[in-house]
Amino acid sequence: MESRREEQATAKGGERLLAKSNGRLISGEGYLGRFESIEAFAELFAKENRLMEKVEPIWLKAWLKLDLTALAKDLTYGLLVVPDEKVGGVHIFDLADPDL
Repeated sequence: MESRREEQATAKGGERLLAKSNGRLISGEGYLGRFESIEAFAELFAKENRLMEKVEPIWLKAWLKLDLTALAKDLTYGLLVVPDEKVGGVHIFDLADPDL
């Protein structure tokens, strides 16, 4: 039942979401979402910020590939990454949020 509430909160996006860390619940406005991996988080960041669309000249795109592992490490520096032991993936929180 608890995981169902977590799924619903994830889908709505604006709600406070609960994530388990060492048996305790963490919640807060700084919740960024549940992702299959930190690399999936980096990939979404790249798409939302249109990183590859900004490459000039356009023909150069064919030779470029983002290093999602390195980007994920940099993006998650200073963020709380909580593994979801029930269904897999990770929950990511922004530690700069004063509600956490």
